[in-house]
Amino acid sequence: GATAVALNLTATGASAVTYVSACPGGTPTSTCRLTSAFNPTPAADTSNNALLQLGGPNHDQVLLYNNAGSLSLFADVLGYFVPPLRS
Repeated sequence: GATAVALNLTATGASAVTYVSACPGGTPTSTCRLTSAFNPTPAADTSNNALLQLGGPNHDQVLLYNNAGSLSLFADVLGYFVPPLRS
């Protein structure tokens, strides 16, 4: 299965200036929120690409964290990464 994904993250309708963090699933929120994938503002739709290792109990999850206010957040999968084939 996949071990990582390439995502396009888009935020729209932000109610406050904020930042969005993106981390492997299972990452504690207190750790994930120390990073920023992009910085949405109320005045504009904002997007950025992110490469993320998959995490969580089944290694198939990502964590998206919004620091302030509310917004609509979209994650489009652009591609995924798999381990190399062993011969």
